Amino acid sequence: MIPPQELRELRLFKDASANAVARLATAMRERICVDGEVIMKEGEESAGLHLVAAGAVVVRKRINADTKVVARFGKGEFFGEMSLLDKQPASAEVIAEGDTRLFVLTRSDFEFLMSKAPTEALDHITTLVAGLSTRLRQTTRELVAVYQVARNVGSFDTAEQLGRAVVGILTGMLGEFATIGFYRWNPFNDEYAKGLAVGPVSALLPDVLDDRMPLGRADGTASYPDTRQRHPLAGVKLPAGHLVISRSDLGPTPQALFIYFTSAPHTFEPGDRQAMETVSAVLAPAFETARAREEEALRREHEQRRQRFG
Repeated sequence: MIPPQELRELRLFKDASANAVARLATAMRERICVDGEVIMKEGEESAGLHLVAAGAVVVRKRINADTKVVARFGKGEFFGEMSLLDKQPASAEVIAEGDTRLFVLTRSDFEFLMSKAPTEALDHITTLVAGLSTRLRQTTRELVAVYQVARNVGSFDTAEQLGRAVVGILTGMLGEFATIGFYRWNPFNDEYAKGLAVGPVSALLPDVLDDRMPLGRADGTASYPDTRQRHPLAGVKLPAGHLVISRSDLGPTPQALFIYFTSAPHTFEPGDRQAMETVSAVLAPAFETARAREEEALRREHEQRRQRFG
């Protein structure tokens, strides 16, 4: 049994009735996973609803011959909820990222709970449907953002132009309380140079960031819920709030970096963070293409000058 107060702290159950939370707590089990442990394999019978009580997980999907990370879920988020309703196998692989604590509700335990208390079944179904609708809204928001970005990818010849267009799209998505900074990688100085920053505290973002960004992955997105703690912008006097740093790299080659910040009590929803990460992944090859166009333009200009002046 999971302590009901711990379930109440998770986003999925924040609007559920006290009775529903108490009953679900009796049917759920705790699972502790170590870094890299496979929680769920793609194609296997799903183990049911999983709630991330601590730590994080990555969701990987086979695409042609490759396996791609398609999502990351942190504390308070959930996955596997569809298996409680459709009995279908897992559509992706889920792996623990760091030591992770999960609360698990299997389909068999859920069905037993329904049979044991049929008069309260609607309460449980309503709770799950609310979670599904939240996930669908997040997915819709992400798809809209990616669609708008994709429309702009081929329209600009320079990374700065593309960065400005993307920042405009993200500003519309995240709202007036968000500060967004776009930094382009400078390979000659091994640093990120600020191309654009908009939002309430944009003036506080530094002009240059070096490559010592502890994101952990080449395509990483790192989230820091309270910027009073140590973070990659340590030394920058940001107020308390939520900081997300998302890096657009093409393999080991840095391309660009986005900084998202919102001061307390505002925060970014899981759908926001997923859209940030997806946008960064989409833009990585676009920035490389823009860099190649810039280099080609410089080469042509140099050649024209050489021919003109001998």
